[in-house]
Amino acid sequence: MDGVIIVNMHIHEQAFYELGKRYGKNLDKDFFLKNVSGSTNDKIMPKIFGNISDEDIHKFSSEKEQIYRDLYRPEVKLTDGLKEFFEYLHDLHIPMSIASNAPEENILFICEVLNLQKYFLAKLHSHSVKNPKPAPDMFLMAADKMNVLPKDCIVFEDAPGGISAAYAAGMTAISLLTTHDKEEFEKADLFIKDFNDKGLYDLIKNHMANGIKIS
Repeated sequence: MDGVIIVNMHIHEQAFYELGKRYGKNLDKDFFLKNVSGSTNDKIMPKIFGNISDEDIHKFSSEKEQIYRDLYRPEVKLTDGLKEFFEYLHDLHIPMSIASNAPEENILFICEVLNLQKYFLAKLHSHSVKNPKPAPDMFLMAADKMNVLPKDCIVFEDAPGGISAAYAAGMTAISLLTTHDKEEFEKADLFIKDFNDKGLYDLIKNHMANGIKIS
């Protein structure tokens, strides 16, 4: 979701800076790119605050996500070209799911504000599986819920760890260059800057031509 459905990582970055500022922690962009993008709050908060309890992890995580939602609400919008792409897939009866390391509250927030509920069979979040990304578990669960074989799935990711998770799940991986530069990815089946890219539609057509079962 983050960096794919919405270009919002700069808002998450601001929210982490604000959280750190409140508690005397001076976070910078290098910390954000190395420790935040593609990770979960359960892993991030100890890197900011040290050896803290699960209760404190939950407290800091909830505070940070509320900061994020308050900052982002006035400017929430879909990534360029995505509304048309959603409708294209929806008209073809191609099943879709969200599989995000984001908290459930943020996924529900985005789906409600942008009215996306009709598009997704499943909305998987940071606590949907024991091992979130970069483990493949979340993507495999999404495939199962959509009743689709992993090899027939296409994953859209903005983080190198997410691309690695897609390949570990045996899926096609498309990288959105919204958060990281192309050089930061080991590989991807396609690199796009947004959903207006013609190559994206060509890839979908090729998958369907190769016998991908659409239920």
